[in-house]
Amino acid sequence: VKILIATIIVMAIALVFSTVFAFININNEKIISGVSIKGIDVSGLTKEEASDFIRILTTKKEEKGYILLENKAILYQIFDQRVKNSAIIKENLDFLTQNGTQIKSRLVEIEFLNYLSKTYKVVRKI
Repeated sequence: VKILIATIIVMAIALVFSTVFAFININNEKIISGVSIKGIDVSGLTKEEASDFIRILTTKKEEKGYILLENKAILYQIFDQRVKNSAIIKENLDFLTQNGTQIKSRLVEIEFLNYLSKTYKVVRKI
């Protein structure tokens, strides 16, 4: 009985704290302090800013630099970057490049055919 009462009290306290936290942050669109995505600190950013930052960062080739968002400049420095099985990638680079080019060509072809079918009436004669 004592354990049950203690459990109920702990749950009630946790519920009160989480409710107070929710009310305090109900209109806050920014990510709270201490939140990171795969080791990248995104505290203080909105969901959209964090998404834009990660998207832009993954296209950067420089080891360090800055990323400009709507009203912010974020400095970054990449300390370590690893590709899993990089030896396998090096061995098959020509194959991967060729397949990537074929896939890209096929996607362009599909989109072009979709554009043509939306623009022109398709008539089939047998």
